Amino acid sequence: MNKDSRKSTNSLGRLFRFLFWYGAGVALLLYGLPIAGDYLQSGYESLSGTAKLVMLAGFFAVIATSHVLGRRDRLRSELEAVEAG
Repeated sequence: MNKDSRKSTNSLGRLFRFLFWYGAGVALLLYGLPIAGDYLQSGYESLSGTAKLVMLAGFFAVIATSHVLGRRDRLRSELEAVEAG
């Protein structure tokens, strides 16, 4: 009986710990993200049009590079499979 009691107490403690961290994460999403968004938006609005264009172009360049590298890796693995088999 004592072992079952310790097991249930441990389980209850893990449940409370999970709920605490889950609640902290939800609170961070609800309150932290809007604050960070306002800060980033005010910084973004103070930039010139050229800087905004360069940032946007860089963003799309990173996405395009990621896709190209992923495609290259897939083609290499397919080529290796064809050569091996």
